[in-house]
Amino acid sequence: KEAVAAYSTADPAATVPALARGLRATRAAIKSLAAEPDAVFVLNVKERQFTEAISAAAGVVFEAFAVPANTPEPTGPFAMFAPAPTMSAVVPGQTFDVRAAFSARGARVALDGIRIDAERGWMVKGDDAAKPLAVNEVAATTFSVTLADDVRLSSKPYFGRDSIRDSRYDLRDPSQFGRPESLPPARAVARYTVDGVPVEARAVVSRREAKLPFGHVDRELRVVPAVALTLTPDNAIIPLEAEKKVVPMEVNLLNNVEGRNAGRLTLRVPSGWRVEPAAHEFTFARAGE
Repeated sequence: KEAVAAYSTADPAATVPALARGLRATRAAIKSLAAEPDAVFVLNVKERQFTEAISAAAGVVFEAFAVPANTPEPTGPFAMFAPAPTMSAVVPGQTFDVRAAFSARGARVALDGIRIDAERGWMVKGDDAAKPLAVNEVAATTFSVTLADDVRLSSKPYFGRDSIRDSRYDLRDPSQFGRPESLPPARAVARYTVDGVPVEARAVVSRREAKLPFGHVDRELRVVPAVALTLTPDNAIIPLEAEKKVVPMEVNLLNNVEGRNAGRLTLRVPSGWRVEPAAHEFTFARAGE
């Protein structure tokens, strides 16, 4: 009621003190009712609602974008008009930067820090950018990220089946059961304090992909294989009595590595099968080929 009474379209941030008091009271109730799981579940939902309402009322803008490693910041009088850095999907073993920016357009807050929460295999280094912020002041920081060679590929769903003959899907990651899609592998978290109450804002780490001449699109940052391939046909039936048991096959390769990538393509077939030619050499000059 206090927040509704204080609300004004000209100054939505006027509701922040009342919302902060509500968040503080909700957290106290969660602690006092720790032995009541049903009550705690409902209160956890209410805590998220208060957190989102505070960020919205304070005009919090928080984003995190991946860019190629050591990309220089634009400078000069026209820096604000410089095109946004673009980047392809990342692959195991790659090093890149993540730029995070936080601001509150309607209220004074104290930024307690920014971090990157990522899956195993993501090695993150960087400054947390903690400092008090004036209204509409921007705090920005850059993290250096290196992916391990065995990092999990996150471009596929957490469920699947090995063959169309399987009657059900298997869970590759049971911890995500019930979700419509797999969780993003990396999220940025900004911790800030307003009216003495700590609050968190979260943003999925994204990348910008050029869509000329229309500009760019934002995509979740996902780890993809260095080379993706599709095989056509994926299924074939060969009569045993056929005079010629020949199956033409086509393999399409997509390079996801930034820069040169080369290798050798072969087909693994059962004993007694013959493949012609036995192998193909391939060379790529840039990602997307």
